[in-house]
Amino acid sequence: MGFAKNKFLIAACLTLMVALVFVSNAGAHFTWVLLPEPGSRQFAVVFSEGLHPDNPDYLSRLADSPVIVHGPDGKSTVVALQLAEDKLVGEIPKDFDAIALEIPVTWGVIERGGERFLLKYRALGLLDLDRASSLKFTAASAAAPALELSRSENKLVVKASVGQAPMGEAQIKVIGASEPQELTTDSQGLATWNHAEANVYGLFVKASHQEEGQHNGQPYAEVRTYATLSVRLAVSTDATDEPVAPFQSVVENEPGIDLPELPFGITSFGAARIGDAIYAYGGHTGSAHSYWNTSQSNQLLRWDLNSANGSWEAIAEGSHRLQGLAMVGYGDRLILVGGFFAKNAEGEPHQLHSQDQVSVFDTVTKQWSDLPALPSGRSSHDAIVHGDKLYVVGGWNMKGSEATIWHDTALVMDLKAANPTWVELPSPGFERRALALAAFEDKIFAVGGMERQGTPTRRTSIFDTTTQRWSHGPELVGTQDMVGFGAACWELDGKLVATTYDGSVQVLSEDQKQWRNVGQTSNARFFHRMLPLRPGQLVLFGGANMESGKFTRPEVIRWVTTESTSGRTPGSNANR
Repeated sequence: MGFAKNKFLIAACLTLMVALVFVSNAGAHFTWVLLPEPGSRQFAVVFSEGLHPDNPDYLSRLADSPVIVHGPDGKSTVVALQLAEDKLVGEIPKDFDAIALEIPVTWGVIERGGERFLLKYRALGLLDLDRASSLKFTAASAAAPALELSRSENKLVVKASVGQAPMGEAQIKVIGASEPQELTTDSQGLATWNHAEANVYGLFVKASHQEEGQHNGQPYAEVRTYATLSVRLAVSTDATDEPVAPFQSVVENEPGIDLPELPFGITSFGAARIGDAIYAYGGHTGSAHSYWNTSQSNQLLRWDLNSANGSWEAIAEGSHRLQGLAMVGYGDRLILVGGFFAKNAEGEPHQLHSQDQVSVFDTVTKQWSDLPALPSGRSSHDAIVHGDKLYVVGGWNMKGSEATIWHDTALVMDLKAANPTWVELPSPGFERRALALAAFEDKIFAVGGMERQGTPTRRTSIFDTTTQRWSHGPELVGTQDMVGFGAACWELDGKLVATTYDGSVQVLSEDQKQWRNVGQTSNARFFHRMLPLRPGQLVLFGGANMESGKFTRPEVIRWVTTESTSGRTPGSNANR
């Protein structure tokens, strides 16, 4: 991928060492700016080893530090921070054209090894690499040593310099999803890095110089400054890597693509494709984290892909209003697995109950029936059909005022058996909900979700249907674990594709050892569904964004460089 060369400066003090870090695993903590998610103007500041929340105990020492929002032509404004659990949050003014965020911090005098030094941090979050060359800092910053970053072809170029003098032989460490690297600058202070993933990366600079002074009455003889930078980089592919075509997004109708709006916004619903129709059932229609009986849908919606008007229609109602369910397609039948319903009315304390019911809707006869119930109530799980077997993984059992039980089991049912029954799979070794399930190359992939301790995860777990064993897969690309929360996953043209909370489109590598970021959806969403639409296309529908709310308009993603060569019938079941 070709890129125009772009350069920017990171202010520091006198620098002796340069390191480039991707989600650093070093033991030292620094001040970092966490960039806004795509489509959002909210950012965060953390005191951490890398680009993620960590130790909240020191945030009070950062809370009063101003965040300078830099725009073009030297324009700037100041934003205050608010404490939010393990991070500080701020918002870029809607009418301000922001290029970068900067937070300078004077930590105080530290005594270590008999030496007393003044410790400072300077965190920078770069929002627009293409316009970074237009940034203008204060006179003190402009005179300081700098890191200079540029993009050329498929390479990331880092230049280390002190004033106008390049830093030759500077050691640059690279830590990322692939194997760690160490780069050394040449005599011109330049080092190149073939980055293979689109992601948010961090840089830090340690700077120190001898200077005597006092801070708050405490003397020091040295000043040490750690300047950090966070920047979002586009995908670049090394010639030695497998080529992966990027995705593009379609949000408006065009020849061959009609995108009817859902009749209402929904999250945490079930969806499946059978033949030339896409179906959706249930889901949450109310405000986030507020549940009551009529805020949950019991409608079965159908999108007839061959219909001239191309609209969604309600074709049936189920016995329960549900959300957090899974729905799969098998032959002409839709199978609804579990879910939860709210017994309380609006404004009353929550009475949420996971259910064990497994319902079947025959799309030909339009009749409901039942399959054997789950061993216990289960919601916020996912299900997938592979061959003639129905797999269920993850979730929890909510029982109103009683304690919620997280499921540590995975289940399978042989749908072709004369008397289908649920059988426990070998233990998956995790307890997760809000995950995505996909069948790919005789394996079941459990992607992302939230773990029992209440933290989201980017982990992938893999069940081999041949060996009947679980194994650990690669983590989704991202600097925040929220990326894996409420994701969707599906196979397209022999590739496993995931769409995530931050809007990234990720593809599993051929050796299944890493996810690679290959595009961005127009609308970042989670708790949505993703299904095959036309050859070479996947359609995303439903779901929500924390800033925008629920989406009714579907979105199509497709390979940029290919018209589909897939002649296979698209799969029939969706994921959550």
